[in-house]
Order: sequence, then C-alpha cells, then structure tokens
Amino acid sequence: MRTRSSWSLPLFMGGVFGALSTLATIGDPDLFWHLAQGRQTVTEGLARLDTFSWSVNGLPVLTDQWLGQVIWYEAYAALGWNGVIVLRALLVAGLATLVVAGALTVQRRPIIAVLAALPAMALTRFAWTERPQLMGLLCFSALILLVRASADRPRRLLAAPVLIVLWANLHASFALGLAVLAIACGEIWLRRPDARRLLLAVLAASIVATLLTPSGISIWTSSSGHFLSPPRIVQEEGVPDVTQSYGMFFAFVVLAVFVTAQLARPTVLREAALLVPVLFVSMTAARHTPFFAVASVAYLAGHAPDAIAAIAFHRGARTS
Repeated sequence: MRTRSSWSLPLFMGGVFGALSTLATIGDPDLFWHLAQGRQTVTEGLARLDTFSWSVNGLPVLTDQWLGQVIWYEAYAALGWNGVIVLRALLVAGLATLVVAGALTVQRRPIIAVLAALPAMALTRFAWTERPQLMGLLCFSALILLVRASADRPRRLLAAPVLIVLWANLHASFALGLAVLAIACGEIWLRRPDARRLLLAVLAASIVATLLTPSGISIWTSSSGHFLSPPRIVQEEGVPDVTQSYGMFFAFVVLAVFVTAQLARPTVLREAALLVPVLFVSMTAARHTPFFAVASVAYLAGHAPDAIAAIAFHRGARTS
C-alpha cells in the first residue's frame, strides 16, 4: 500500500491541475441536457422516454449516465455555475492524482514520473468537460492504478467490482474498464495458478456489477452501439484527426510508446496486453483518445528513460 508521504506528489499535482481547470469557462453544449435529465431524475424519478431532444422526442432513453447526471445537477443546484466549476475541478484533480500515482508505481524519481504524466494530462485536457464522460475517465484512471497495484498482489482486485458498479451507473465507458480488467486477470492467471479462483470470482462479480443499474442488461446497448455503430457525423465520434491539436497530442503519445518499445528493454506480456487493446479502442473515436494516454503513463515512466539513454548512446557513438 502507498504511504501517506508517497501520496504527497500526486495530491499536489492533482491540486495544480484542478486549479488550472477552473480557468476554463463552462462550454460543453451537452451540459444543459445532462442538467435537465438530472433534475428530472431527482424530482420525478428516472426518465424512460426522451422529453428534451426534439429529434427523438418520446422514444425510449437509456439511463446509462443517470448517476453522473444527478451529480452534475446537484452541484448546480447547490452552488449554481460555481458548483459546476468546483465539481469539474475536483474530478480533474482526482484524475491527475491517479495518473501521477500510477507513474510513481514504476518510477521512484518524481521528476520523471511527472514528466511521463504530462502528455496524458495535456490530452485529457480535451475531456475536461461538464459531462459524465469525465467521471468515466476518472474511473478508468482508478482501474489502471488498481490493475498495476495488483500485479504482485491479486487480492487488491477485490475492489474492482465496487469500482465497476459505480462506473456503470456513471457512464457507459465502463465496458472498456471491464475489458481491461479481464485482460489483467488473464495475465495474472498465467503467472499465478494459486490466484485463479480469486480471479474468477473478481471477474464474475464485476460482470454482475455491470447489471446493477436501472437499465439492467440493456446497459450494454449503449456501449456496444457507440462502439459498433458510432455516429460519425458527430466530430468527437470520428476517428482521431492528427491535424487537430488533440490529435497531435495523441500521435505524440502513440509515437512515444512505439519508440520506447523499440529501444527500451523487452516489453513484458502484461504491458502489451494492456496497451494494445486500449490503443485500438482509442483509435476508433476522438473522444476515446485520452484512454490510451492514461493507460500508457506508467509504461512511459518506467521504460522511456531507457529509450532516451539508448538514443543518447547511439548519437554519442556516431559523433565519436
């Protein structure tokens, strides 16, 4: 377990990024719909029919973000627009804290851990929006930290079903989290035969946890629909565009991982098993790009210094 002092740097960086997020104005166009849905849930109960979208008015609506919408509405109801800004700052602070903490699990030098986290934080900046999606990214960061902490202590994965059930009620991105958890369990299964019953229990409980939502098994309709048939007419659902600023950051992170994999010590199965599937998902839509950036932070923190040393060595050999 991490000591109190080992959390000092992650919490400090979380405070820095949380404070920086307050400088951004409220600008997500979906916020008003989320607030209306959250208010309706609080005052009238969960909405089963869409009453706010003119194009699909009266059609069934999924409740895959109901808890996230309620939390955003309660923040607005308590403090107005300041409440929305404060909630966004807290979520960004939590995200930065977990990302830096993940880097520190493999890198003892604080400056390198922070440098490895900066590209991810730069890319997640495009997800610092006032919607449940930000909560899903926070849950993903927590899962990545949990998975890495369980590499040698599989019992820590017992916390995963609790995280998954919360995530499934906040945002439909829980499906990616469940896939990452299954891959991590599979990798530990190969290394630790003594932990196989525990891993089966964790995975089974996590699958059941996804059904503990108002939508029940229909919760998977939203996740599968966005992945299998995304509305490409929406810019954030389009494939990453490297001519845009977010696309440049994404391309930089991907290139950094590939160069590191080529020049550093051999990449273990665990790293490849976690990074490759997340990269595939991130390349399917612009809104998914921050997931790969977050997942790759610990890998870059642990291996990029070796890659940089290799580059310096080869350059020195050429000039001598």
